Amino acid sequence: FIIIDKQRNPIYETLTEKVERILKLWKEKTKDFEKIYNEGTKIIEEINKLRSRQKQLAFTDLEYSILLTMEKTLGIDKNLTQDTQDLTAQLQPHMFKGWQYQQTTRKTIEREIRKYLRKYIKQYSLTLTDLEQLYQKITESVKTYG
Repeated sequence: FIIIDKQRNPIYETLTEKVERILKLWKEKTKDFEKIYNEGTKIIEEINKLRSRQKQLAFTDLEYSILLTMEKTLGIDKNLTQDTQDLTAQLQPHMFKGWQYQQTTRKTIEREIRKYLRKYIKQYSLTLTDLEQLYQKITESVKTYG
């Protein structure tokens, strides 16, 4: 259930590993049902918390995926909410149905993402390797949810 929805909802991306760990515990011969139940409950609470935050921010799946990716790399910062909206506003004019399959458009979007993320080198003291990883993750989110 979670693994399938991962492709359709950014909330589940962050929780997939936790669910897979619970499934692994379940399959073990020494089953600790209380531990499995407690971890499952925590995951459900986290899903609900993430969903309500997405609704509160009124973010699309694309925007929320970008925000979660940035927060995971850069830490939680109120400015990232506005940055996410600014970035998606810059990308929106280039996006249309099937844009992922047109190389020129895909390269334009990738260039816009890279250009936008450069400001984080000084602002968050990112190394070029960290910036490249953030770029790859955000690009993948844009391709998935855009």
